[in-house]
Amino acid sequence: MGFFDLLTPTLKWVDESLFSILNIDLKIIIWSLIGAICSTLLFKSLVNTKKVVELKKELKKNQAALSAHEGSFDDLKSLAKTSITLSFKRLGATTLPSLAAAIPLVFLLVFMSSQYDLEPVKPNQIVPYEIFTSTEKTAIEQGTIVWPALGLTDSIKDSNGIDIVAVPFNPVQLIHKEKWWNVLFANPASYIPESSHVDRIVFNFKSLSTGPIFGHFFSTWHWPFIILISLFSLTSFYIFKIKF
Repeated sequence: MGFFDLLTPTLKWVDESLFSILNIDLKIIIWSLIGAICSTLLFKSLVNTKKVVELKKELKKNQAALSAHEGSFDDLKSLAKTSITLSFKRLGATTLPSLAAAIPLVFLLVFMSSQYDLEPVKPNQIVPYEIFTSTEKTAIEQGTIVWPALGLTDSIKDSNGIDIVAVPFNPVQLIHKEKWWNVLFANPASYIPESSHVDRIVFNFKSLSTGPIFGHFFSTWHWPFIILISLFSLTSFYIFKIKF
């Protein structure tokens, strides 16, 4: 489990227990609202609003003086330098809080991807896949696997007959060898053994579709979530009176 996967089990429990009666569209709305509020409150707790507002006033005052300046070139350079300094100070006062406020959204995006990217796989469902090596751009092998019934297992083997992926697993579109970034974002399925000549396996699972609210405009959860969380974030900044 990667660092940003730590909250996924808890969020999944909430999604499947507390929100179980809701359709996917309503869940997208709720999760985007929760993400926006958490991010906004974290930003508010970290940013020095008073300092940012004061810097903004100083910057506007300096910019007005710069626009109206008709004196010497040295004075002009001094005003320009002050304006640049104030701009960077204002940027510095908001950058770190903004980056920190994005962390809850990363946790949420990882959960949303694992929960809403793909349809659940049914027993005996046929799943196509392609096997790739690191040296070949095209698949070296194509095949299908019948998803095992509950309590049964199967595996995908390489050309040498060695098991490389145990089935069933948490459905993902790509299984690969473990990379350094998997410390942050783990593959919820598994990894291909380092000793195998196979580099990655691409699966053709069905994408999970949105419901009646978003289905006419968006086929998956991604764009509705991005649009809603942006709107909810702007609204939250207004409600919580955050100025910067």
